[in-house]
Amino acid sequence: MILIVEDNLIQANYILDIVKDVKHDMEVRHVTTIKEAKKVAEDHDVGAFFLDIQLTDGSGIDFALDLRSITAYHFTPIVFITGVKTKELEAFRNTHCYDYIMKPFSYDKIEAIVKSLYLNRAIREEKKDERHVVLEFKGIRQKVNLDDIAYIENRQRKLYIVTLNEEIKYKTMSLTKFSESLDDRFIQVHQSCLVNKSFVERVDLSTSSIILQGFEEEIPIGKSYKRMIKENDELL
Repeated sequence: MILIVEDNLIQANYILDIVKDVKHDMEVRHVTTIKEAKKVAEDHDVGAFFLDIQLTDGSGIDFALDLRSITAYHFTPIVFITGVKTKELEAFRNTHCYDYIMKPFSYDKIEAIVKSLYLNRAIREEKKDERHVVLEFKGIRQKVNLDDIAYIENRQRKLYIVTLNEEIKYKTMSLTKFSESLDDRFIQVHQSCLVNKSFVERVDLSTSSIILQGFEEEIPIGKSYKRMIKENDELL
């Protein structure tokens, strides 16, 4: 389900119509207040939020922060609707939002976001044996699905867990120790990097690099890992 939280009915209906254009059988709900949105989020499994930053009964950013404190919505996509440019960076920084759309809306922009949301959601729903890893931040526990993790990298002794939608800066820990929480879909390709084999688009042994689906940057292959990768039929 996509939940649209927007107190301007014309703008809300415009987004709703585009969602239906992209996927006619997509379940979409529309509410005009944070109070109503909280009720829907409590009673239903919301797969994505289109959330106006300025609502009649409060701040959309504050509501997004409340959502992030709920385990089920730690990483649920939030798309902010805003006409205030100065609010964009605050929204991204504080809530790790999926994207934002500026008023007046562009059909193409909303269409692209909806298609992306549907694809990601569909992929998750196809995974029957989905597993996750639990990250702990100073007493706060956050769950990340293994299917969503593209790669894990050690930079200056800190671990970074990278998904298509965000980069999570974790804590000081060795890759070897963290890999105990993973399964065999992950493979170490460098002393400082583990990749999810399902994200691998191409392996270029001539340049000692791996290209992942959805990412522009290349992942280097360490010299000592090159032979193992050569012998891995799943990657080549």
